[in-house]
Amino acid sequence: MPEQEHATEALLVRVHPLERRDWFGRSGQFFRNAFHRASAAVKQTMEDAGVHPRDVPTRAVELAVDKLEGAAQKDKAAAVRDFSEAEELKIKAEYQKRSMNSRLRKEEAEAELAEIAVEAARVELFLRLKAAGVSIVPDAHGNYKALSASSDPRGYEQFERLEAKGDEPSDDGYLLDE
Repeated sequence: MPEQEHATEALLVRVHPLERRDWFGRSGQFFRNAFHRASAAVKQTMEDAGVHPRDVPTRAVELAVDKLEGAAQKDKAAAVRDFSEAEELKIKAEYQKRSMNSRLRKEEAEAELAEIAVEAARVELFLRLKAAGVSIVPDAHGNYKALSASSDPRGYEQFERLEAKGDEPSDDGYLLDE
């Protein structure tokens, strides 16, 4: 959008005391007419705006008060907004503080349920393997070895002997006879 040029109109008046004959003469008449035209133009502009010349000082005060009130309202709105944001943060912090214990209890309960589910699955696996004739035995390193209980009734005894010596069952999970 092109910038609009603002024309400034100025009236330069040089006033110096005139003699009585000059004031009522041609130059005085010119001055009075120019002053009258300027006054009429200002008066017409003010009437077009709906302002009476006597109301100008009152109107100026009202405009200044309105401007100050507007600035005060803007500052008040910002203060209220900041206060409400601070209160909201306090409420959230208090809520989190109060709900932390219940959240921790819930997480601990969920962890315990998960551990119970793991143990239940382990027991179920051992029961199924036992029904299939396979025994699971842990070694010294915490690893589990599968032993065939039906093919070698001495499997447990051999494993205990090997463990006492520090040996381990073979990689295929079956004990070797000594």
